[in-house]
Amino acid sequence: MKRKKYTQGVLIGALLMLSLAAVASPYQERVTWQSEPSDITGLYSTRSHFSKQGISLGVHALYYYGDADHPGVMFKGGFNPEDIGGLATFSYHMPISTHWNMRFSLSGGLVRANSQKIFDKLGRDDYRQFQNIFVEPSIGFEWYPINRYGFFIYGGVSCTIGFINFDYWCYPSDGRGRTELKGKTNGYLPMIQGGLGYSWNLSQQWQISIQAMFQEGLYDTYYVNLDAYPMAAEQNDQGVKIGTPGGIRSSDGKYKPHWNDGWFQLGLTVTYHWRNCEQCRLLNNYEGQIKANKKKR
Repeated sequence: MKRKKYTQGVLIGALLMLSLAAVASPYQERVTWQSEPSDITGLYSTRSHFSKQGISLGVHALYYYGDADHPGVMFKGGFNPEDIGGLATFSYHMPISTHWNMRFSLSGGLVRANSQKIFDKLGRDDYRQFQNIFVEPSIGFEWYPINRYGFFIYGGVSCTIGFINFDYWCYPSDGRGRTELKGKTNGYLPMIQGGLGYSWNLSQQWQISIQAMFQEGLYDTYYVNLDAYPMAAEQNDQGVKIGTPGGIRSSDGKYKPHWNDGWFQLGLTVTYHWRNCEQCRLLNNYEGQIKANKKKR
């Protein structure tokens, strides 16, 4: 039995070592050469031409969803221009295999909403309005499954840290009647990210990408949200607590599932890539050999 456990331990350790080596090994050593250049990129490598080291700057439009506008259901009440915000992102792309980049990003922007027009249509005289100026560090992975084309899938995690201005007309549960809660507070929110995109190599160094994403909060409680809803009593000068942490209360007093705060995102990114000296030497030598062979013909 001890020998079996020892053997299993050795095998698991070996697999872990191989996995770490696969991730840690320099991606330029995995280059596989071909005799003719790609008609798309002009390169002689059959590896993905998009998994490369670089830095990027992106500009994106956001469309918020959450408690402050469509409680529990995205797009309830239709499209609302008041939910459009934006962000800018600076990223570092680190290749970890022939088809994978690791992306480290720092973003900053504005997410906002105003439900007054939608609530008016529903015959309600309360509404929720907020603006959240935030910063957001994130880490994720880009997967380029096809060598010659720039289609990629992205997944990651992030955390927003925001400064929220809110103006809520509400009916507190203490029976005091219609009350305005107006002020400022802080909030943060761990989020998951997912998206699809496409990249075009403008040259061997420059690249432009379009990407559609979503970001969804992992929690929805006091201080841990995008929109200051639900709100703890100490977050406003009226001492009023509004909203239900973790869900929406139905008529029978139970909680029902709902979407946490989040947004949809669409934008453009410009990326600058560079090669290290070893990759340049390999590529220059090989291209020189190809040209010399063509001249002999």
